Amino acid sequence: MKESEVRERAFAMPLTNPAYPPGPYRFRNREFLIITYRTDSERLRAVVPEPLEVEASLVRYEFIRMPDSTGSRLAVPAPHALAPVAELPVLEVVSALHILSDLTLGLGKVVHDYLG
Repeated sequence: MKESEVRERAFAMPLTNPAYPPGPYRFRNREFLIITYRTDSERLRAVVPEPLEVEASLVRYEFIRMPDSTGSRLAVPAPHALAPVAELPVLEVVSALHILSDLTLGLGKVVHDYLG
């Protein structure tokens, strides 16, 4: 397989048996709790990668209620390499929104290629 074919066809690895199917992705009866809060500006800048910039000290964190073998559970902020929001202090809750929805996520686009 040529490199051009890999770039054209690849969306997940391994190429011949991807970990997830190509989108769009449909979700039914999903429950979201979206909390926006003000945090420490310097600590927020420390975790936001370049070339992204912090314009305000607001963080929006989305909790998703997903069914599991016991019925359901609510995800809570936890340490995560890609989104270390659990390390950011909550100084003030600005808003909270509860949504129950069916939704379809289209394919995203690359905003910045860190590997390129």
